[in-house]
Amino acid sequence: MRNLSVLLLLTACGSAAPPPSTAADSPPIEEGQEVVLERRARPGDRFVLTTEARDRTRSVVRMPGEPVEESVEDATHRLRADAVVLDVDAQGRVARIELTVKHATRLEGGEEEAVVPAGAVIQVSRALRPDEEPGVTWVGGTLTEEQAAWITDVVDSREADVGADEMYGTVQPRAVGESWPIDAARAARNLDSMPTVRVSEERLRGQSTLAALTEIEGVPCMEIVTELELGDLSVLGLPPRVQLREAVATGRARRWLPLAIDRPTLREESAFEMRFTAAVPTPEGRGTLEVTAHNTSRSDYRF
Repeated sequence: MRNLSVLLLLTACGSAAPPPSTAADSPPIEEGQEVVLERRARPGDRFVLTTEARDRTRSVVRMPGEPVEESVEDATHRLRADAVVLDVDAQGRVARIELTVKHATRLEGGEEEAVVPAGAVIQVSRALRPDEEPGVTWVGGTLTEEQAAWITDVVDSREADVGADEMYGTVQPRAVGESWPIDAARAARNLDSMPTVRVSEERLRGQSTLAALTEIEGVPCMEIVTELELGDLSVLGLPPRVQLREAVATGRARRWLPLAIDRPTLREESAFEMRFTAAVPTPEGRGTLEVTAHNTSRSDYRF
């Protein structure tokens, strides 16, 4: 579902982003704000997690002598849970978290169904290294493979191979409106852990911006926007006879982080789109396959 956007740190959901803050409603601050994207967690930290993610994929197949076939898959995933951090690693990254589900549903085709029931207690062990897989257990119950896959997709269950500050952050204090380039080499290397795509450093570009100073529920925050463009993607796992013609992607992430760097992220939003076109040889001639995948997400963390 949204694994790629998560690894790109375009993590978090299907509702529209709030409008940018203006100087009038921003808290006062000295010129040059320290920007720290990664915030340390502590065992026992408690918060309410609210996440909504939408995945929409449109496919168009054109074959010689046949009608055009178009299909659309569109699903919205919603999770609300009381969360408590059980374990962290030496860097303060969440290693294991427990969720008491309030609402966990999938909406598709106009029908919304519960994925796991309200009241279920779910423990998620996050993958902190590329060679690890996340683990999910239902305390006192048994998860199906589909339920476990849904949870690991909707919950941020994988840690990027390279830290967010290394890829998208800055060591210099920044003023509101100031931008800086991402580290394309580190970001491209991080994508190598994905099973479906590859991109070269030369074809990945982007920037982060200290977009605004604002407040989330009375907490003074900085709003950081990261934008990415990926060209000439390699898409892995296509059938042998399918010849990739073009594959590109764009992404945009927004984070709301307290100005006090010892406090955790309060909100994340992301939007990611990938488009690719492929040729499909047939005895009657060459057909084409066009796919557009669009993922959005939003996560709120209430401490």
